[in-house]
Amino acid sequence: MQEERLVKIKELIDRQCLMDDIFFSCLMDENIALAEIILQIILDKPDLKVERVATQRTESDLVYRGVRFDVFAVDSKGQQYNIEVQKDSGGFPETRMALNASILYQTTFAKGNKDFNIKQNYVIIIFESDYFQRGLPIYPINRVIKFGNDNWEYLKDNQQILVVNGANQDPATKLGQLMHDFSCADPKQMKLKQVGLIVSDYKKGGSIMYQKTIHHYDAYFYDLISEAESRGEARDEARGEARGEAMVITQFLNQGKLTVEDIAEATGKTPEEILAIKNQT
Repeated sequence: MQEERLVKIKELIDRQCLMDDIFFSCLMDENIALAEIILQIILDKPDLKVERVATQRTESDLVYRGVRFDVFAVDSKGQQYNIEVQKDSGGFPETRMALNASILYQTTFAKGNKDFNIKQNYVIIIFESDYFQRGLPIYPINRVIKFGNDNWEYLKDNQQILVVNGANQDPATKLGQLMHDFSCADPKQMKLKQVGLIVSDYKKGGSIMYQKTIHHYDAYFYDLISEAESRGEARDEARGEARGEAMVITQFLNQGKLTVEDIAEATGKTPEEILAIKNQT
């Protein structure tokens, strides 16, 4: 890895928090301890035990018809979880929530299961802002059976979507403390000691986990750059490199995973140049 690129990646990692899904995906990769903390607090189940965690970079089965799960987890009871982080509310509409739930439902249903005995499964989307703007810490979404205007029951389909309000950072609650830590880039400033220790290990120079974080980011950028540059070269060899660079930046912008400043840092351009490319698309 080039020294200049390494420096930029390290500076970027310093600014990242759990709400940045590249960083979140890196930390959650086979990280049972962190997955347990998150699920125990959000679901208010302190005894919940996670047996398996996979991320979008380590589990090819998590990509289904263009939908990619950030994190997939299974607990000791066989219940399945899809955990997503989202900075941009517009990037995860309610139809996307339903689609993720549908795909997770299909993975839950074992082949040959003629009794329709399906374990409970959850799609959990942690938004940086209050998605529904009602001031609640969590918004549960369930299917219901209506028997009239005021008469209804929950459909017993063992499926639930939970939309978590990342703007709720009430220090008096564990969930509020967790949401604070999700938006905090400095492990020393985190409210939950266990979360701070885990994040610190992935940001601390010299640790094995820190090297893993660097390689994770380098691989992410390399994949996007290689794909975009090859597309640009295929279209016009003489101008392929310039087109490929613009396509990389456009992909970064469309994914909403990095700020304009972060993209400038990673590509060696100024924020003004990034904004100019954004305005051309």
